[in-house]
Amino acid sequence: EGVANLGGVFGEEGFTVLALDVHSLADPHAADILPSALPGPPPFYADLSNAKPEGHHTIMLGNVAGDQVVNGKLYDGTVSHTMRPDSIQEWSLIGGEGHGLQKSHPYHQHVVHFQVAKVARASLTEDSLVAVQGDYRDTLPLYRDLNYTVRFKNPFTGRMMVHCHITKHSDLGMMTVVNFTSRTASLNLLSPSYRSHPFVLAALSCLFVVSIACSIVGLKRLRTYRCRCHGNYVSFS
Repeated sequence: EGVANLGGVFGEEGFTVLALDVHSLADPHAADILPSALPGPPPFYADLSNAKPEGHHTIMLGNVAGDQVVNGKLYDGTVSHTMRPDSIQEWSLIGGEGHGLQKSHPYHQHVVHFQVAKVARASLTEDSLVAVQGDYRDTLPLYRDLNYTVRFKNPFTGRMMVHCHITKHSDLGMMTVVNFTSRTASLNLLSPSYRSHPFVLAALSCLFVVSIACSIVGLKRLRTYRCRCHGNYVSFS
C-alpha cells in the first residue's frame, strides 16, 4: 500500500530507486544540507483554499476499456471547454482506467499551475506523499483510486493544452484543448438546441407576423402607383 507500490512503478520490495555514491570533499561547506520542506508558490499564485469557484469542470483521463481518451473522446483539434479569463476554476481530476492503483495517467496542463484543493484517496494512507492539500502543481498522477480537486486562476486569454504526461498516451489521443475567452458565443437560431427554446419560438413567431403585416401594407400602397404608360396616371405621393 502507499507510494511504494503505485501501479508497480517502483517494483517489488528491495527495488533500487536511486543509488548515491558519496565522496568526502576537502571543503566541508561545499555540500549544503537538504531542505526539510519545499518552497511555497511564487507570490503571483494566491492561496485559493477559501476562494469561491466561478466555474467547474471535470477531466477524466482514460476509461475502463483502456482507450487513450479524455472524457471519453480522442483529441481532434477542437476546443472541448470554454471559460472566462481570470475566473477561479475548480476542476475534478479523475483516473478512469484500471482498478485501484494499477494504471497511472499523469495529468498535466499548460499555461498556469493549479492548487490542490482536495485529495481523494481510496487506497492510500493519509501520510502519502503523492500530493498535499494546498500544493501548487502542474502535474499529478491519476489512478482509479486516487483523484483530486484542484483550483486555479488563469489571467491569460487563449487556448490551454491538457493531456496525459506519458508521451505515448497523448500521441494516441489522450489530450484536449480548453479556451479562455471573453467573447460570448454566437446564437445560432437554426441549431436544434435553440429551435425548441420557448423564447426563440416566440421571437420567430413575432418576426413572421410582422413580416406578413408589412407585406400586406406594402401591396396596398403599390396599388395606388401607376406608370405613365397607363391611363389615368396617378402621381407618386
